[in-house]
Amino acid sequence: VPMFLGCVSELYPHHYAKTYLGVATGLTPSSLRPLRRQGSTPDLLWAENRLLVRRSQTIGPNVMNTTKQGTRYSIHLPQEVVDVLRWHVGTQFQTPEQQESDLLFPSITGGFRCNNVLNGVFADVMMVLKIDRRFTQRGMRRTFNDLARTAGIEGIVTRSVSGHLTEQMQHHYESVAPSEQRTSISKVIDLMEART
Repeated sequence: VPMFLGCVSELYPHHYAKTYLGVATGLTPSSLRPLRRQGSTPDLLWAENRLLVRRSQTIGPNVMNTTKQGTRYSIHLPQEVVDVLRWHVGTQFQTPEQQESDLLFPSITGGFRCNNVLNGVFADVMMVLKIDRRFTQRGMRRTFNDLARTAGIEGIVTRSVSGHLTEQMQHHYESVAPSEQRTSISKVIDLMEART
């Protein structure tokens, strides 16, 4: 994972933060695309280090005001994630349309990126790393779950971050503390960056 993220950062820096956030949280690509960094209803609350996961975008300009699982929830992010997102916003927007867009990961025209854009990026990275396996953007979700399990994170906390809960179960497990989420994501980042 550290080699993969390093290669994404080197070859495709404009896709690095989205990949980093996807692996660190297990969010689906359809939940990552419509995230708003600013505007009247931002999903990234910078001052609170909190991400509101409440929309889904599959194809075209239409956005569902819920996730694909039919839930809305928040993730309390550790500072490492927020720093990567700040770097992204501060350095990777090359066009006025991107800078004016409310989206966290806008295309050069300011709208949504193509729904499978990361698949080509990941294929290139796998080829450069000489890894003879197929890895798509959906693999970020699986990778998060594998890293969380390896890090010894409680299943309830892993589900509260990735959104693997029904609405009923989410309400049942609302006792997950923000500090548990931050600590858990920091452990995943330790594995992502090969820190000990």
